[in-house]
Amino acid sequence: MKKNDNIELLAPAGNFESMKAAVANGADAVYLGGELFNARQGADNFTKDLLETALCYAAERGVRVYITLNTLTKDSEVDEALQFAGFVYEKGADAVIVQDIGLAGLLHHHLPELKLHASTQMTITNSMGIRQCEEMGISRVVLARELTLGEIEDLCRYSGIEIEVFVHGALCISYSGQCLMSSFIGSRSGNRGRCAQPCRLPWSIRLKDGSWSEESYLLSPKDLMGLAQLPDLKNAGVTSLKIEGRMKSPEYVAVVTGVYRKYLDRLKAYGDEEYRIDDNDLEKLAQIFNRGGFSTGYLKGIKSCRTLVYPVHPKNRGVRIGTVIDSKRDAVRVKLEKPLNMGDGIEVWDFKRGVPDIIVSSIVLNGEHVRHAPGRTSPWVGDMKVRAEIGSQVWRTYSKPLTLEARESFERGEAFRVPLKANFNLKEGMHASLVLTDPDGNRVEVRSRDPAAKAEHRALEEERILRQLRKTGDTPYTVERVQVETDGISTLPISSLNAMRREAIGAISEIRRRAKIRGKVELKDLPPLSSPGIKRQEPDPALTAFFLTKPQLPAGYDRMVFRIYLPMMSKSELESIRETFRGEVFIWTPNIIREAELEDLLGALNDLKEIIHGVAAANPGTMQMLQKYRGIFSIHADYSMNLFNSWTLAMVEGWGASSASISPELRLDEAVRLDSRGMMLEAQVYGRVQLMTLEYCPSSVLGGCGLKCGDCDASMGLLRDRKKKLFPYMRDSKTGRTRLFSPEPVFMDQLDRFGESSIKRFRMVFTDENPETIRAVSEWFYKRLTDPSPVLGHKEKEALDRQLDRGTSKGHWFRGV
Repeated sequence: MKKNDNIELLAPAGNFESMKAAVANGADAVYLGGELFNARQGADNFTKDLLETALCYAAERGVRVYITLNTLTKDSEVDEALQFAGFVYEKGADAVIVQDIGLAGLLHHHLPELKLHASTQMTITNSMGIRQCEEMGISRVVLARELTLGEIEDLCRYSGIEIEVFVHGALCISYSGQCLMSSFIGSRSGNRGRCAQPCRLPWSIRLKDGSWSEESYLLSPKDLMGLAQLPDLKNAGVTSLKIEGRMKSPEYVAVVTGVYRKYLDRLKAYGDEEYRIDDNDLEKLAQIFNRGGFSTGYLKGIKSCRTLVYPVHPKNRGVRIGTVIDSKRDAVRVKLEKPLNMGDGIEVWDFKRGVPDIIVSSIVLNGEHVRHAPGRTSPWVGDMKVRAEIGSQVWRTYSKPLTLEARESFERGEAFRVPLKANFNLKEGMHASLVLTDPDGNRVEVRSRDPAAKAEHRALEEERILRQLRKTGDTPYTVERVQVETDGISTLPISSLNAMRREAIGAISEIRRRAKIRGKVELKDLPPLSSPGIKRQEPDPALTAFFLTKPQLPAGYDRMVFRIYLPMMSKSELESIRETFRGEVFIWTPNIIREAELEDLLGALNDLKEIIHGVAAANPGTMQMLQKYRGIFSIHADYSMNLFNSWTLAMVEGWGASSASISPELRLDEAVRLDSRGMMLEAQVYGRVQLMTLEYCPSSVLGGCGLKCGDCDASMGLLRDRKKKLFPYMRDSKTGRTRLFSPEPVFMDQLDRFGESSIKRFRMVFTDENPETIRAVSEWFYKRLTDPSPVLGHKEKEALDRQLDRGTSKGHWFRGV
């Protein structure tokens, strides 16, 4: 077991006020973003000037700062992203958090001393992924939030780099970095920091009888709370515990950081056996923000709907404080279980008339207006805008006393964080000296303006010297140890002693504020990806076909299709397909592979390696695992690795990929300008796009889920959004993971627009199409390669028309993100 008794508490800072809240309440480190290239574009974020101020502020107080560069970058943005990284490096950032593997490679090359943290958006779920990150120069991995405590412990044990996990806050229903839902619904990409959170909107599910459930928040997870799991996370060897919340208020940051600081300190002081959590602290966390209570996320390996999702309400539920026992037009009488104050925010859960929310502006108890009503009383509360149903629950979503307490924690003055040692020397006829030393070994010495004089009446006593030196005022310092040397006969004006203290603290403050500032960095121009003057022979355009399930291929399919991607299957099944298909055969691998699944995957590939042409890898861990097969079969880098720019393509080519599928979030004009470095590039021109990968199964809301996906008759289904669009989902019986797809297939019929680009392979994705549709679509695209107006036979045309009549889209080819 790889214990870590000094686990880092990492808090969010969406603005400078939140940063102060985090620091004042005990954060060891904060993470924050600039105005661009961060995954929370909706937060206030930091200008360059404010970033510089924030970095100095944190450095003085001994707090580390990690800068988020955790979005995908376009070719046109890479240079600006590098310049920004150079700026924060110069100003003293402790690390940057990155998602884009191409940008990570460039940062390691240009700024080798800058620490890199792999964002959870990189979707690292196994030891091979960690090893790949380590080889990229990454010093810390933020693991996917879907991993269990056991998996986290195993990965910590074998990892040569630091491991960070989320411990509190909002959860995504999909694996981070693998969600295209917001992107394809409204062009607001989570991979670009602009997620519109469609998962927090109402959805309905098709029932077994073909009808639809009532709309509810089927994809809205409860918030994560890992407070009870702190001993397990410590014992697992986790380096850092991350609180989510850059979009949350400073008060939220203050409360959550303060509670977790308290229990990390308690755990360190008293150990696992004496670890207990006070109910008052649990209520604080619930009051400041929760969605339907909390869950432990996936830490305990639980995937059930009831545990993970709160389908009733997508926003802060707060704390239940009572029940409506009487009602009139502008007020409700509430039987209180908990106290209520003027200025509190409440919601009355009357689902017949809606859920009105108010800021309490009137409390009448026993006929008198009061500012506070205790629990177990029944006051009239107003001002309501509508009459509420008797029996409705009342929830306090905003506690004014808690908010004021939280705000006071970072507004009342500095929290003493930095202990100093002081040495003071006072002797007659000599200038008094004061030496201050901080925990980092920084040392300053100041002397009095005038020499000490012999006291006429009373010498300056040691007790008075101690008292004056410890008056550090509104600074982040406390003088803990003082050594005084005096001849017992000398004195010095108290004003001089105070001036020495102020000067010394000012000097040590300046040293600490500038301690991490580095010299000017001159970033070189980006090197060309392809050697100039070398003309590569471009292959002719051709089709590829990706099959989600084992296909029934049309006769003569290899006449139309150059390569097929098949799911993992037995050797005999694959040999049967190879008898009729003479083109290239690749096995596709899942975008998510957990540690326990690696061995099975390796065994299956060993059985098939002699009869396949290649394997499609969909995450960095699989790319690392496939290194042993280089020279045996080809490696294809799939789009799930977010191949969004030319430097990302260069990275996977260095990992051994001979071909790659580009990100479906690229616009056509961006895609055609990609530099392939001689790799064969592929783009999806037909088929549904996988929008989410979930551990959670929507069918579990129907009840009776026993996690026996192979025997379940609800492993496939449909979700319907508020605009009545239908989204198919399919549960993988082997992994127990769910794939959620776009409501309509992409149909990019303008293949000539790819022109002279490096994109010469056009992928068709087949999920639930029947053999007739597969043949018709393939025939049409095959003819479209050479004919702008393809003509199909009667049967093929009918099959294609039926498919197109259901609706198609152009994806992002003409809109982008």
